[in-house]
Amino acid sequence: MRRWPTAALAAAGALALGGAGVWRASVVRAGLYERVERRLEGNAASTEAAVERWIEERRYDAATVAGEVAPALPRGGRPNLALLDPIVHRVRDGHGYVDVWVIDSAGHLIGSAGAGAPHPAEYRAARASLADGRAHLCDPFRGDDGRLTLCYVASADAAGGASAGITVGAASPFVVVLRSTPYGSLVPLLKSSAAGGGTERGRLVARVGDSLVVIGGSDRPHARAALEQEPWATAPAVFVRAVSGQVAHGLVPRPDGRVVIAGARHVAGTEWAVVRQVDRSEIDSVLASQLRGEALLLAAVLLAVGCGAALVSRAERTRRLREVAASEARLVDTLRSSLDPVIAVDDALQITFFNGAAERTYGCPAHEAIGKPLVTFIPPALRETHLANLRAWMASATPSLDFGGRETSFAMRADGTWFPVEGVITRAGAGDQRIYTFIVRDVTERVRHQAEREATLSLLRATLESTADGLLVVDLDERVTAYNRKFLDIWGISEELVRGGDDEAMVAAARRQIREPKEFADRVRALYADPSLEGYDVLDLVDGRKVERVSRPQRVGDRVVGRVWSFRDVTARELAANALRRSEASARAFVERSPYGICRVTLDGRVMTANPALVDMLGHPSEESLLRTDVGALFAEPGARAALVRRHEAGEDSVCGEAIWRRLDGGTMPVRVTSQRVRDARGASLHFLCYVENLAPLRTAENALRQAEKLAAVGQFVSGVAHELNNPLAAVLLFSEGLLEECATDRERETLVLLQEQASRARAIVRDLLSFVRGSDGDPTTLPAAEVLAHAVRALERQALSAGSRVDYVSAGDLGWVRVDRVAIEQVLTNLVVNALQAAPGGTVRVVASATPTELRVAVEDEGPGIPRDVLPRVFEPFFTTKPVGMGTGLGLSVSLGIAERHGGTLRAENREAPHDRGARLVLALPLVDGPAVAHTGVAAPAAVESAVAGPRRVLVVDDEEAIRRALARFFVRRGWEVDEAADGGPAFDRLVDGAEGRAPSYDLVISDLRMPGVSGAALHDRVAERYPDLLDRLIFATGDLVSPEAAEFVERTSCPVLEKPFRFATLDGLVERATTRAIAS
Repeated sequence: MRRWPTAALAAAGALALGGAGVWRASVVRAGLYERVERRLEGNAASTEAAVERWIEERRYDAATVAGEVAPALPRGGRPNLALLDPIVHRVRDGHGYVDVWVIDSAGHLIGSAGAGAPHPAEYRAARASLADGRAHLCDPFRGDDGRLTLCYVASADAAGGASAGITVGAASPFVVVLRSTPYGSLVPLLKSSAAGGGTERGRLVARVGDSLVVIGGSDRPHARAALEQEPWATAPAVFVRAVSGQVAHGLVPRPDGRVVIAGARHVAGTEWAVVRQVDRSEIDSVLASQLRGEALLLAAVLLAVGCGAALVSRAERTRRLREVAASEARLVDTLRSSLDPVIAVDDALQITFFNGAAERTYGCPAHEAIGKPLVTFIPPALRETHLANLRAWMASATPSLDFGGRETSFAMRADGTWFPVEGVITRAGAGDQRIYTFIVRDVTERVRHQAEREATLSLLRATLESTADGLLVVDLDERVTAYNRKFLDIWGISEELVRGGDDEAMVAAARRQIREPKEFADRVRALYADPSLEGYDVLDLVDGRKVERVSRPQRVGDRVVGRVWSFRDVTARELAANALRRSEASARAFVERSPYGICRVTLDGRVMTANPALVDMLGHPSEESLLRTDVGALFAEPGARAALVRRHEAGEDSVCGEAIWRRLDGGTMPVRVTSQRVRDARGASLHFLCYVENLAPLRTAENALRQAEKLAAVGQFVSGVAHELNNPLAAVLLFSEGLLEECATDRERETLVLLQEQASRARAIVRDLLSFVRGSDGDPTTLPAAEVLAHAVRALERQALSAGSRVDYVSAGDLGWVRVDRVAIEQVLTNLVVNALQAAPGGTVRVVASATPTELRVAVEDEGPGIPRDVLPRVFEPFFTTKPVGMGTGLGLSVSLGIAERHGGTLRAENREAPHDRGARLVLALPLVDGPAVAHTGVAAPAAVESAVAGPRRVLVVDDEEAIRRALARFFVRRGWEVDEAADGGPAFDRLVDGAEGRAPSYDLVISDLRMPGVSGAALHDRVAERYPDLLDRLIFATGDLVSPEAAEFVERTSCPVLEKPFRFATLDGLVERATTRAIAS
């Protein structure tokens, strides 16, 4: 009897426990289903956001592509396929679209990136978008691969909002069609369901995490049938969205024994169904696992209740049991609903708890994870280290252990992939019943963002250090936050000073290096006073460098957080700029001062720029006047410019040619034009650079050269002719002079005088010819100008009186001194006066002499008709004359001009312009010089030659002309000389040798011609100079040709006198006297 109550109590307890177990099982099962519903319904919002976000991305892409395509479709023009095709291909390849098309308003395909053509459903959406200007999501359809496809259409006329597009003009609207499939972004599971007649009735099913998204579906029965037929064995949690209708809320049994839990809800006007399918075995397994734990816990509680039955009432025990059960349920619910993975292990590190977040993170269902060792989710390479650290902590008294904080820790998913984690481990329980809870967080995204941030910072640091500028960044408190090495190098500041962060100290260090430190400091203070200001200037440093400074505010968004200073050493740039400026100035000066015309001409022939030489050359008043000129108008010859242009068009970059250009005043001039084509860096023609040379001076010089060559030829001819004429003229003059000395009657004398005058006239003609050809005069001498003029005029006065005319000489004051060849100047005056006498026969010729401080002026005026205007420019031309034939050679004025110019003077011809004056005036101007100092030498005149000669004098006459030898022999015989003759220099030299050697009497005087056959006079001179140089003082030479190079060379090198044939006896008398005087003195 005493044991019955115990058995009864035990039986009652067993019954109670069994009933409680059944009740608890039902409660737990219901709670499991309820929790599934709550969790999945809670996921509805995030799933919906994911789907809407995916759709919004498609809408944004369509609008963006429309904006990129718009520039390739000009208004009213043809599409630029070179721009359009790369855009659509890049969009397709870069964003994962199946196909991309661009369709115009007529439905024509104008751009594509894909293999096929748009689907009719896509064309319908395109027409709708063109009609209302909005973006459209077309109806889903089945693609070529059997999968349903989604496309998004954006119109070119769409604007604003989520469906904003780009408007390219009403004349050319277009749409962009983006064909996509949710597979690429949402890991789709595409299903299809056709109903009757082959019509398309489909739905698009895409898996998003644990959810299943359904878009489309024609009716509720169809969607429900699809739901019931879906094999969801691999998807523990799905989320279904149906366009038309949803399954009812509640539990939906399935033929295969599974249970589907569904709960309807509405989000943004769309009906959603939260669906969960589970196997009863799965629920029962979880239920059994939970009930076992709860049974153990309940047994422990009942045991405690039984042990304390005497102390605690049944009501108290029931209350406590309920509280404990509720607490356990809340704890389990909390751990299961945690967003972070929660894993519990025992002392053997076997998993005893694995919540839903852990399932998603590790990719392993809870029923598979529970019971597995913890190392299953630790990477093999890290297991040994992690387990050692974990067991060390388990053996310690530390209540918790953090991991993955400072150093990255890794876990491993069920598929073997690693991912970074962080978290904390806590312990609970005592003795052998300890539970270790791991709260883990997947930090993959954070690690990725951190790596990206570090990469960005590394790139920024590398960029900062690699830039050519010195950079300094300070915050609003003027503390240094960043700098680079170039900044330290430019300013020579130590890194320790910069690291100290004292901006004032750095400013002070910089001020010591700047030429204007106060201005620098004031500018710094002004920029710091207003953080939004920007600044730029160039600093001159004391060491000669120039540093460019730029300062801008540092902004984060719209907020100013600091200031960035940029410094660049621009010394080299400034030097290069100065050198460039100097080079440009030099080039500009070269162009501006060039004697050649330089201009730039546009491709169509307009003058762009011109230098002063070209402006003056063409007679324009200014460059602006020339800039209004067409180059073609400058060419006086038709087709000349076209020829140059054709050569350019044929490929010649540089062409040169001669042409006749027209001046502004209508005159023309010959030019040489060099045209250079100027190209840009791509080789395109910019303009032409032309160099123009005025050929008029060159042509004048060429004409003068040709004239000189003619004159040289004439000179050679005249030289020979003069020699041949002078010899007979010399004989005529010498014989006539001799006969004049011997004639007895006046009749004979008159005849001889006439003969002598004609010979003298012939001699003057030959002399003018020789003077014109020779172009040189004798040695100049400093003489009083009045004496030279008076001597010349006296001789001319007698000539004028004999012709019935008169010469009046007027001298105004002191005329000064001139350095002239007296004979040449007298020849000029003779030519001028003779011309004046011939222009006004029987009239008066006035010779007016005056002097300025620098020159002597002699004007010869006649009373004739004057010089005609058309003749005046030519009066000094050689061989030009207006006189009748036989009255002149046309050389007088030309020879006179040459003599005047060789003396540094001028000779000009003009007409007298006074009202009562008529006639011509020729004005000779000669430079004045200082007169010589008067010297008194006291040298007595030499004694008479005759008194110094002991006996008869002997002379040797050498000439190839017998007439001249005879005339000279008569001259010397009449004067008491003994005369020997020789026909050339050979016999003459033999006679001189005999006299010098004592084999024959020696000669007191030798007079020899220069040009002779056999041994010439020059050769005779050289032989005497070589063997008997003391005889050179006794030699006199004569020639009728002083123009030839041989004669001129001999005259230049000899000290012996040289007579020019024909000569007068008076001239010969003087030379004979001087020669015999030198011979006697030696």
